[in-house]
Amino acid sequence: MFNIIPQPTTIKIQEGKKGCCIDNASITDTSAARELVSFVKKTSGRNIDVSDNGEENIIFKTDDNFSSDEGYRISCADGFITVTAKNETGIFYATQTLKQIFMQSGANIPAFEIEDYPRFGYRGYLLDCGRYFYTVDEVKRVVDLMALHKLNILHWHLTEDQGWRVEIKKYPLLTQKASKRSHTNFGIIPHGGFYTQDEIREIVNYCHERQIKVYPEFDIPGHSVAAIS
Repeated sequence: MFNIIPQPTTIKIQEGKKGCCIDNASITDTSAARELVSFVKKTSGRNIDVSDNGEENIIFKTDDNFSSDEGYRISCADGFITVTAKNETGIFYATQTLKQIFMQSGANIPAFEIEDYPRFGYRGYLLDCGRYFYTVDEVKRVVDLMALHKLNILHWHLTEDQGWRVEIKKYPLLTQKASKRSHTNFGIIPHGGFYTQDEIREIVNYCHERQIKVYPEFDIPGHSVAAIS
């Protein structure tokens, strides 16, 4: 049995049926497929062919009968893996499950069937960049891990006593001065950083491509020493 996080609603091995070998797999050419192929290549070195010739054995389909936009079904049997969901959101989450399965199974995937939908609509992660600044690449790494585990809200903490992280062009001192401090709790080391408006747009778009909404947090009137400075 696979160890998938979060645990799917139902998962079962299909006894008596053959599974699928990734080394012989080809996949329908979609954005979800290209992401999956890139992930498999990066994590295992294996190549999955991307094709549209009608002979693919990893197939994505949509079905309006799903009650949840985030729900999906994955069936693996007799050399085929079929992913079915209501729309792009469900396809995306099914792809994250396939990533976890592929990491655990190697080349040979046993026959299985998964049906899944979320128990909670709000599945959030708080990233505090106010106290300690994270670079754009570091934030994207967090977002990738959120997506892999089907979290859908980034609660992005952007202002604190310790630093103001958002470029406001009308108030340039918020980034010139309020984004920096002389030292941290981990030694007399200066610390600072902020996101330009273009960088914020980049991160928000990166989240939206991974079905993640961004809830920015600005602390006012409390926790505002950086802004007051």
